[in-house]
Amino acid sequence: MTPERWEKVHDVLGQVLELRPEKRRQYLDDACANDPSLRSEVESLLSSDESARSSFPQSPPTPPAALTKGTKLGDYEIVSLVGSGGMGEVHRARDTKLKCEVAIKVLPAYWSRDPERLQRFELEARAAAALNHPNITSIFHVGQHDGSPYLVTELLQGETLRERLRKGPLRLREALDFGVEIARGLGAAHDAGVIHRDLKPENIFVTKDGRIKILDFALAKLTVICCNRQHLLGTPPSCA
Repeated sequence: MTPERWEKVHDVLGQVLELRPEKRRQYLDDACANDPSLRSEVESLLSSDESARSSFPQSPPTPPAALTKGTKLGDYEIVSLVGSGGMGEVHRARDTKLKCEVAIKVLPAYWSRDPERLQRFELEARAAAALNHPNITSIFHVGQHDGSPYLVTELLQGETLRERLRKGPLRLREALDFGVEIARGLGAAHDAGVIHRDLKPENIFVTKDGRIKILDFALAKLTVICCNRQHLLGTPPSCA
């Protein structure tokens, strides 16, 4: 199974498992209308084991890491691979100048040749660069290494909201606090002309000290607000 196929099956399977049994058929009718084999793969996992999530590989089959320990990207030195997925690899790195740890998200060269992935990666960089808010992951630098674009962001310690929810329901106070912080982050993004468009528990991060960070703006819609109207970036607005 290719990384691309893994990502599709993983996403559809995850959505199906969140639905009540009687709702699953309709969802699959819509999600797999143009890909019968995708539906077959998901249904096979569902019918073979009630714990379908655990029977599906938890990480995609990917080529060797694009960056190895010790690789230097300007002032940053790679420490270890944190994870990889459909939008590249995330590495723990050290800022040799400021003596602190950061995260580096890199789109390997073999994926940067894919126009769609490259466009999404560049969009994430543009969206993140437009934002500065405590509930949105901070971006420090954008660069390129051997044909691979990369982002340098703050290194987060904790877990995604999806991982947190699998441990059990949130306490009322916790749910309210999380909701307020998510709303504040999205409000700041909207004020800056950025619409996330892919908000889900996997893209909400809960730090070890209980703070919320909104992740992954790769599917965001960037707008500029002028004369009480919204315009796509790249289309100059008329403000006469």
